[in-house]
Amino acid sequence: MKALGVELSTTSPIDVSSPPVTFLSDYGVKVNIINDNINDHWSPFGSGDLLERLSRMCEKFGVIEEYNLNKYLKLITNGKSILDKDGNVLWPKVGDKADMVFCDASCSAEAILGYQKEIQL
Repeated sequence: MKALGVELSTTSPIDVSSPPVTFLSDYGVKVNIINDNINDHWSPFGSGDLLERLSRMCEKFGVIEEYNLNKYLKLITNGKSILDKDGNVLWPKVGDKADMVFCDASCSAEAILGYQKEIQL
């Protein structure tokens, strides 16, 4: 797939079979975690939140280590990795395009895992 320039886009549903996303990504195939639509046609539980979708993909494939959670963030950032294997910042750097979404988390792994906000009564 990599040699042919084939990309894979998937919603990575948690309850049905899907391609081995982490394996393909690790071998250089461009993989995108997507939503089929803001109005999910397969389930009434879709939110359109790509971090949530990535979190479900990580749950499905047993991705729990901080390094791997960070590594797979590229699946929703158009292939951009935040850190290299030694923890050095790859993106964003001064001058890089950086469309962004803000969330209440201390790191990318926490964002992917679905940081839980305290409920104030």
